[in-house]
Amino acid sequence: MTQQTTKQLPKGWKEKQLISIGILNTGNTPPKKNREYYKSGTIDFVKPSDIKNKTITTSSEKISESARKIARIVK
Repeated sequence: MTQQTTKQLPKGWKEKQLISIGILNTGNTPPKKNREYYKSGTIDFVKPSDIKNKTITTSSEKISESARKIARIVK
């Protein structure tokens, strides 16, 4: 690994690269320059900053149906 952990891991835990334990998959952000993708959005658009303590309770943004159609959605 190229970076060292700055936090002490719980007893019995080991640091591993994500790719070594599963498949890493990301979505994409619909272009911000198209306001229609965000105006009156009803679909939660979760970003890493929305994840608190391994839990998603809310999203800071919502996208429209037209944005959903062009986005790469991760389920």
